[in-house]
Amino acid sequence: MAEESTGPIPWITPSGRYARALGPATDIALALVVLLAAQRYAGDHDLLLGDLMALALLARRQRPATVMAVVLALALAQFLLYEPYVADPPAHAPAAYDVAVLFAMMSVVHHSRIPWMPYAAGGAVLLATGAGTAGASLLGMEPFADGGMLLVYWGLTLAVWLTAFALQTRRLHAESQTACWERTRRPPWSPPTRLRTPHGGGRARTGPSPPS
Repeated sequence: MAEESTGPIPWITPSGRYARALGPATDIALALVVLLAAQRYAGDHDLLLGDLMALALLARRQRPATVMAVVLALALAQFLLYEPYVADPPAHAPAAYDVAVLFAMMSVVHHSRIPWMPYAAGGAVLLATGAGTAGASLLGMEPFADGGMLLVYWGLTLAVWLTAFALQTRRLHAESQTACWERTRRPPWSPPTRLRTPHGGGRARTGPSPPS
């Protein structure tokens, strides 16, 4: 028996006004999370960096790769401004508003149409955290984390990446199933068909097909 086609799944593939409102609302919510996280730091540049990261996230669906590059550049500036031996450094690193890096990576995985871009985004975050730990020591700079914390950051990055990738795969599958369902469904009455006698003689007639 052939598998029965199912209709679209609303909670996976939202459409219409709900879909148009859900996207911007999510962008604003993520930006607010970054803004609130930056409020707890007293560095001269913490709030500015957090504001810029939050502002960049507002374009995460339209320009995910560009947003990722901007957020990583701001995170690099944050690391360079960090002075561990100062009571109130210009910027703290790592900081809670660095969650913007994970949000940007999720956006690339979920919204980029370039096949290799999600892998590049995940690799860039892993490389950046590794450079901030091991690479900083080689350059004579103070690393922002030790080896144990680096494993925690990598584990968190991989967990977020895998979650975003799984959701993206499920969304694409749902969209494919929805498109297949829309192509295969038939109206109650089929289009008119042309009928002829078995031996080709007589007059041809047309008429609607009976309901299925």
